[in-house]
Amino acid sequence: MSENILSVKNISKSFPGVKALDGVSLEISRGEIHALIGENGAGKSTLMKILSGVYKEDEGEIFLKSERVIFASVADSMKKGIITVYQELNIVPCLSVMENIFLNRIPAGKVFIKKDEMERRTLEGLGMIGSKVTPNMLMEDLTIAEAQMVEIARAVLFSSEVLILDEPTSSLSNHEVKTLFAIMKKLKEIGITIIYISHKMDEVFEICERATVLRDGKVIGTVSLSEITREKIIEMMVGRSVENEFPPRVFRQTEEIVLSVKDLMINKKAPPVSFDLRKGEVLGFAGLVGAGRTEVAKALFGADKKYKGEIKIRGKDAKINSPAEAKKYGLAMLTESRAEGIVYRGPVTWNTTFANIKGICKAGFIDVPLERKVTREYVEMLKVKTPSIRQRLMNLSGGNQQKVIISKWLFAKSDVLILDEATRGIDVGAKYEIYQLVNELTSEGKSVIFISSELPEVIAMSDRIVVMAFGRVSAILDRSEFTPENIMRYAVTEGRRES
Repeated sequence: MSENILSVKNISKSFPGVKALDGVSLEISRGEIHALIGENGAGKSTLMKILSGVYKEDEGEIFLKSERVIFASVADSMKKGIITVYQELNIVPCLSVMENIFLNRIPAGKVFIKKDEMERRTLEGLGMIGSKVTPNMLMEDLTIAEAQMVEIARAVLFSSEVLILDEPTSSLSNHEVKTLFAIMKKLKEIGITIIYISHKMDEVFEICERATVLRDGKVIGTVSLSEITREKIIEMMVGRSVENEFPPRVFRQTEEIVLSVKDLMINKKAPPVSFDLRKGEVLGFAGLVGAGRTEVAKALFGADKKYKGEIKIRGKDAKINSPAEAKKYGLAMLTESRAEGIVYRGPVTWNTTFANIKGICKAGFIDVPLERKVTREYVEMLKVKTPSIRQRLMNLSGGNQQKVIISKWLFAKSDVLILDEATRGIDVGAKYEIYQLVNELTSEGKSVIFISSELPEVIAMSDRIVVMAFGRVSAILDRSEFTPENIMRYAVTEGRRES
């Protein structure tokens, strides 16, 4: 192994009620692709934010190229050669791709900004990762996958020493993942070090050489991935043996239709989409990135306008033009981006109850003791890990944020839950708990639309699967037809077959 470029020694960091890091030490070699893995809440994000200059460590030292460094800010960390691409996108939606890439780095002459140079270098960065977006496109017009690639292009274009990638493939297609991995290998060849944070074990074993496992704010160990099994890594992460990634599911075939969608079109040129959702059913939605799954879900929930279409709830016409109207019909949606469904800086109490304020009001005023009682019940029911119900949601791990969002909709008395990438960016333990919760909800008669880009989980969790391709439904499959090959065959075809 070559010389160490980055050394972390005895780093500790505490927040109110939580010790996020407890004496963490690790060493990363120059030109290495090093995985940092662990459950949500293990301390990965806190450590990365310390290396990125977002947080200041309480104790410990950081050495970059054998010299001790103290990061006063994000800009200071970047100046020293450490760039981070976060899972939650760090973009300005109203600005162009080019302007986002050159935020705080705009090249200028004596009087004018060198726009030609910005455009040339933006095209260079986008070309390096194979992105098809153009420099003058607005970020708000891009998909999450496209915006993610822009962030990676920005990091690749300016990274000189250490590149930190936090769940970079969570919104990317298989082709985009392969492109990213090819770029990572090129960067490795020229001596750039990459710290790779991911819950996707297949990716970790494919692209990384070593992995450091964190649990409860401590380093459990650093291992060579060529000398360890996937099962052993997961055991290190969760502290116990994990035999199955998915809980057993009792599949119930019901005939009662709770939601019927007929000829739903998201715009004038979009193909019509039709499907039924039955009581107690998990209806999976599969397809490649850009297939139209999220767009259909948002139109169904009233979050985006639709061109036309018929929606029936329990056989009756439903006029849904906003999330507020959807909520009245008992629909709920956990969006692909967690930031869309939460009060990020608000406490767990607000985020649990704000979708049903009337449920905690007496005589027109919020009953604070009742609000706290309701929140504690859902925290206990969903096993939300938080030091206090007054803790800000932003300080919880991704998996626990997901649970709070689900509790919000359960308290709102929703019967149909649309879960769009509910397990994106959360660890295997939290995923398992989400799967168990889905099973419990359907056993109580609730119905779930389960959108996922992970074929193993959509196969394991669904009673039927709607496969989408090019904006249309290409097939609706029964369990006997669930195979990765079958699903992918329909995911790349523009035809349609129903069952």
